[in-house]
Amino acid sequence: MKIARLAGVDIRINQWLVLMSALYVWAGVGPQVALAFLCVAWHELGHSVAARRAGFSVQEIEFFPFGGVARISPGLEQSPRDEIMVALAGPVFSFILVIALDAGLMLGMGWNDSVEYLRNVNFTLGAFNLLPILPLDGGRVFRSLLTTLWGAMKASQQAALWGEGMALLFGFLSILGLYWQKCGLDLPLIAGFLFLGAHKERTIGPMIFWRLLKAKRQNLGTKKTWSGDVVVAREDVHISNLLPQIVPDRCLLVTVIDKGGRIVGQVSESDLLSHMMQGKEDMPVGDLIQKA
Repeated sequence: MKIARLAGVDIRINQWLVLMSALYVWAGVGPQVALAFLCVAWHELGHSVAARRAGFSVQEIEFFPFGGVARISPGLEQSPRDEIMVALAGPVFSFILVIALDAGLMLGMGWNDSVEYLRNVNFTLGAFNLLPILPLDGGRVFRSLLTTLWGAMKASQQAALWGEGMALLFGFLSILGLYWQKCGLDLPLIAGFLFLGAHKERTIGPMIFWRLLKAKRQNLGTKKTWSGDVVVAREDVHISNLLPQIVPDRCLLVTVIDKGGRIVGQVSESDLLSHMMQGKEDMPVGDLIQKA
């Protein structure tokens, strides 16, 4: 549900938050929850500022029962460096507010329960989001680092699977804590939301990779110099087997050999992407040499 538009960005509230807001008010914690979501808004502002500085537009900010998300224009995941910067900006903004409140205390600012609550919420928000679990900020940093090592396809799949596993572990420990009366119902619910978020990241992984391929093909014709990787592949290897080697900021060159290990030619990343876009991902890479 859209509630406002600020600086060209739509502000939305998820339907589940609308329903739970009534429960928050009924439970007598409405003011605390409202203050917590101001902290979430500040956190998401950090993502938005960093995204715009990196040249991306922020489409909307949506608030959920246990947090929020700034939806940024497609393409951010194609630049691991930018994604890391944008992901870390949220926790940095949260910690800046913590430091500001601590500094105010040292300078003699009045300290009360609301200020202490505000400080603790921002510290928890920043620290929790650094956990390497998709869709948290730390999970996006983790995925970006894996992308530079394994390529976008494998990195997205492995980071999402890791996130699902960590969410299940978190949920199991939360249920034990609930049983032993060490925590409330909120932690198992957060674990459930984390699992659903990680699962969604895994299902949209192929779409993200497809966007990467399209953008990479365009960039190959405009960017003048690239750092590169050389992969040796036998001529009967299918194009689809080489696609996981493609990473956003490096160019791939495939040296093709025959069954005897002799070099028969080389295939550029542009040729791989061109045939992939034509639906020929099952073509042996050796056929590209014959067509050259």
